[in-house]
Amino acid sequence: GKNNTIINTGIDYNYYQRKHFGENVLESGNGYTNYGYKQDFVVFSKITQTFNRFSLFADLQYRRVNLKYNGQDTSNLTGIYQKYTINRSFSWEFFNPKVGVRYTSNYTNGVKYTSYLSIAHTEREPGRTDLFGGNDNYEPSNATYISPEKLYDLGLGNQLNTKKTSVSLDYYLMYFNDEYVSTGNFNNLGQMTKEPFKNSVRSGFEMEGSHRIGRFVIGSNGTLSYNKIYNDTTKKWTTPYAAPK
Repeated sequence: GKNNTIINTGIDYNYYQRKHFGENVLESGNGYTNYGYKQDFVVFSKITQTFNRFSLFADLQYRRVNLKYNGQDTSNLTGIYQKYTINRSFSWEFFNPKVGVRYTSNYTNGVKYTSYLSIAHTEREPGRTDLFGGNDNYEPSNATYISPEKLYDLGLGNQLNTKKTSVSLDYYLMYFNDEYVSTGNFNNLGQMTKEPFKNSVRSGFEMEGSHRIGRFVIGSNGTLSYNKIYNDTTKKWTTPYAAPK
């Protein structure tokens, strides 16, 4: 076998700008207008080291996100638009690593095996609507500080391949801190609102298989999952809204 080292590194930058507005058709002039500006800067590197049948890999990502908001305080509107009186800025920095190992066998008696194990930690910023308490316009009364969502992820699996058959079984375990979970309620724009939960967990098995018969391929897949959130009020683990059962 060969021993190879592959390194891929890159930089990505995105800039977003968007205008939001709302109107009350029953009260002329009573509404809001605001602007959002977002910068997303990413530096990433993927390193793969091969030792015979084993591959070690590491995905490293650094992200810096800046969000600027320019809007109105509509809490005291008296029938006319107010000037842009609110300026808010939010900044986050994240380091998201993922490491793992993969083993690929030779074809032995027409059978090839592949196994992998990976561990990852990921953080991401809250959404704009979440920052505004489920609303489209920022007001001091509905604003709240939101911690970034943190994910600890474990994945492992096996795959068996022959010339005509492929079968795979994967297991995943995801543990969240400060995950925003859908509540089943909707805001005035028809968007589903979310609520933060300090701890939540998702785990399960994913199975997939296929078999080729002549020019046809017969396949099937299935998932067995376990999804729970910890309710700080009741001090119990409960099933989140709309979770698969």
